[in-house]
Amino acid sequence: MRFINSIKSFDDSLAVVEKTILIIIVFTMIAMAVTQIILRNGFGFGIIWTDSFIRALVLWAALISAMLAARTNEHIKIDIILHKIPDKYLPLITQLLSLFVFFICIVASYYSIQFVIVEQKFPSTAFAEVPTWICALIIPIFFIITGLRYLLFSITGSHRVDIKQ
Repeated sequence: MRFINSIKSFDDSLAVVEKTILIIIVFTMIAMAVTQIILRNGFGFGIIWTDSFIRALVLWAALISAMLAARTNEHIKIDIILHKIPDKYLPLITQLLSLFVFFICIVASYYSIQFVIVEQKFPSTAFAEVPTWICALIIPIFFIITGLRYLLFSITGSHRVDIKQ
């Protein structure tokens, strides 16, 4: 139990880091977009890599938001069966589903790591001399963290929402 509590504590700290990074990303996107508009409309030129930079930030913002949503089981779901299952079976089924999501995330993290490795071997530039593989790092990070959170859910049964709402 102590081990689980320390993992939950680490997850809480990680969520603070995720939220902080997300806030920085959103403000950076807004600042870059406004700067680009002012430069283009006011001075007739812009920063050439701004659009690519904002696209990379959108990817990071989306996946960090998805990690945060998965942390509390508030992500988008398609439920066509769970609401019909008797209450007494829901804890077991949701734990099994969490374990299934963990395995899917681990497989996806493996392949996304392979993708990042390929991007490193055959380098290309995303924007302003920043390699594409750095922008793609968020993909395996997303799958690893989300997978570990669902492993924690499958072990503890926590963070389940009331499906019978």
